[in-house]
Amino acid sequence: MLGTSLLTMPWAISQAGFACGIILMIFIGGLSFYTTKQIVNFASHYSSKDRETLEFSDICRTYLGRWGDWAAFAFSLCAIFGALIVFYVLMSNFLYNTGRFIHGEYAILFRQFQKM
Repeated sequence: MLGTSLLTMPWAISQAGFACGIILMIFIGGLSFYTTKQIVNFASHYSSKDRETLEFSDICRTYLGRWGDWAAFAFSLCAIFGALIVFYVLMSNFLYNTGRFIHGEYAILFRQFQKM
């Protein structure tokens, strides 16, 4: 997902405006850092007591109950299917343009050989 995010950043900044785009990226990065830090702190505190490895859904189940476990699972599936769609769109666009480029180069090369 890192590569696709890097490819979409210029488009996102052009849509949001330069200053607002930078501010939003810093805010989202800070929010992601804070939530990740909270999850890691809870997991290290909880697993040190019971000596078990925790998954994110286990943490959601502890904080939010059974429906939190299902919500974490559902959002994980959404992220996986979203990544699948993004990779499909990027690869189909890349392969289409690659095919057009190769076809154009071979067409030019073939015309040059016909003139000889």
